Amino acid sequence: MDTLSRTVQSPLFSLLLALVTVFSVVLSFIFYFRSRRAKEPCWAIHSNNLVRDFRAKLPDLNIQYGNEEVENLTVAKVLFWNRGGGTINSDDIAEGDPLRVEATGALRILDAKILQANSPASQFKVRLDRDRNALFLEFDFLDKNHGALLQLIHSGTSSTDLVVKGTVKGGGTPKRKELPQAISRERVLYLLGVSGMWLMTLS
Repeated sequence: MDTLSRTVQSPLFSLLLALVTVFSVVLSFIFYFRSRRAKEPCWAIHSNNLVRDFRAKLPDLNIQYGNEEVENLTVAKVLFWNRGGGTINSDDIAEGDPLRVEATGALRILDAKILQANSPASQFKVRLDRDRNALFLEFDFLDKNHGALLQLIHSGTSSTDLVVKGTVKGGGTPKRKELPQAISRERVLYLLGVSGMWLMTLS
């Protein structure tokens, strides 16, 4: 006990304790400022299946969307935004792996549009590729919590049929965020927190 007491009261122990405290504070500031500069592309999705495998029950029925015959039809709302404090610029997007909403398997994206964007200056645009299996996301820049709500109509049946891919230099691949299950079935209000808050209807 006396040894422990002498150790605690020694100048060397006090110096080590002070150094550890200073080091911890410095690390906290480093991680804080890094998080403020971080680029964090994120996305969320909510889907509403309208038609599923109708030919199994009604083989003589034909359903078309536009000029294309479909067996399944789903409306998906995809929210894409920058959750980090660092601005994502257009030249941050890797040329070899552009940001896109991609359909899995042999599914096709039949139609797509922007429902809402919260930064007109970002010039958020979408472009459907020729094969209709990918929707490219294009913008000038995205500051913290800036993004867009997209509507995609596709030949799949659920949210698992679409995935957001791509690479942001310094931010990696877009991370999927789950919507609250308790309210996503009917109506989801997604909070982005721009100038207080920005609510988006996903159903």
